[in-house]
Amino acid sequence: MKSQPVDNDRTIDVGNMGELQVATRQGSRGQGINRDTPKTISILPTEIISSIFRACAHGLQVHLPISYDSSTVTIPWVLGQVCKSWKEISDNEASLWSSLTLSYNRVRDKRAFTQRVKDTIFPRTKLEQISITCLGFEDTDRIDSSDIHGPVLMLIMPNLGRFRDLSLSLTATELKPLVASPPGLCTLLESVQLEYLRSSRDGARDVEIGHLPLVAFDRAPMLRKLYLKCHFPCRFIGEDPLSLPWSQLMELDIDIGLPYHSVINFLPLCTQLVHFHIYLTGTANPGSESYIVLPRLRSISLFSYSSHAYSKILGVLTLPALRELRLSLHSFDTISIQNTMLTLLVRSECTLELFTLMSPYVNPIDDMSVLLEAMPRLRKLYIHYHIPLTIHVLQRMIANELVPLLEGMHCSVASIPMAQELIAIRKAGSSSDPLDTYHGIQCALLSPYHIASKCKCNVEGFYTFARYGRRNTSD
Repeated sequence: MKSQPVDNDRTIDVGNMGELQVATRQGSRGQGINRDTPKTISILPTEIISSIFRACAHGLQVHLPISYDSSTVTIPWVLGQVCKSWKEISDNEASLWSSLTLSYNRVRDKRAFTQRVKDTIFPRTKLEQISITCLGFEDTDRIDSSDIHGPVLMLIMPNLGRFRDLSLSLTATELKPLVASPPGLCTLLESVQLEYLRSSRDGARDVEIGHLPLVAFDRAPMLRKLYLKCHFPCRFIGEDPLSLPWSQLMELDIDIGLPYHSVINFLPLCTQLVHFHIYLTGTANPGSESYIVLPRLRSISLFSYSSHAYSKILGVLTLPALRELRLSLHSFDTISIQNTMLTLLVRSECTLELFTLMSPYVNPIDDMSVLLEAMPRLRKLYIHYHIPLTIHVLQRMIANELVPLLEGMHCSVASIPMAQELIAIRKAGSSSDPLDTYHGIQCALLSPYHIASKCKCNVEGFYTFARYGRRNTSD
């Protein structure tokens, strides 16, 4: 990293953290600083200090899931612990307060922490936009966080008009104060992520999650991204459709089980949607619905335990801009979704470039080669956890010139020679074949007795990667 001039022709190499630490220790003890050390760190450019924060502080990014292990971290607070001069800089530089993480997982004095949030962060008049992450407790009988999150949310709510990105990981009960927020307050809000945590009072039962917390974002003119997540059995309750600015959303990720009829109620409103992930529950009632056209949708990811719901929603969608299709079907139903998928591709007249299929229990595709013929521009193919289907696909790809533009493939298969044969056949093709720059076929057999063994097989400059499994015997 380039050195920055400081004083008396003295330079500090920002990459030399040891030198900075020496200067910091001397400054924090109030000792005199000789000619061989900088007189003060406060004259370092703000950009350099900001870079140091970003290198040293945890929780800077607000995109969940976050693996977060610190107690009370915001970027300026880290700075304030270094020395008085740096604290003065942090207090006067609003840009350093633009991304904050509030974590209660390991905070001892919760009330003092809440007061610190109130006195330090939100009163800053220079701060116009802020990204904030609020991380709470999960699965604990020892800590009652309601007296902590309640006051903090009451601090957050009057400042909703200043938030650009908001991420909250709290229980459904702790999110209730959002209902009291004045309508139309979230004028700058662009991204919302709500992660529902299980409360110790919930026990083993399914948790009912109401729609009311989402009302706070009903009138958010800048909202483009919405993520709803839950890592335990739960169900949504309330009237349909959810009250949200659907027509302006570009990214929608709902990892909370929603029944088919709820999805059908709001999906036609999402005309600007580009990326969509949904977890479908239950079975779809028989009946005919109008086609849902999403003209800008490029990526869709569907997860469900029901083949009926899968087949139903694929049967009503028209996606002319679709490029990436990810299907995760964890069902024992023997219903094939092949015809529904073929109809979707033909009806949409889309150019699919990535296809992912995860179906560990049954094969939902009768003849994969027929489906691949409908994807002539496919570049990446991923098949997970279904070995017979994977072998069938490789056999068809060896026997026929399917997906000629394929650049990468990941499949669960033990047959390394079959994968090598496919690579060799593609390699022997024309010089313009995309496999001349082929990244490789990744082959993995997932077994309950697997050993994390890896091998690389070079085939004329290409490779296959295999993690194969067997019983862990003494030999």
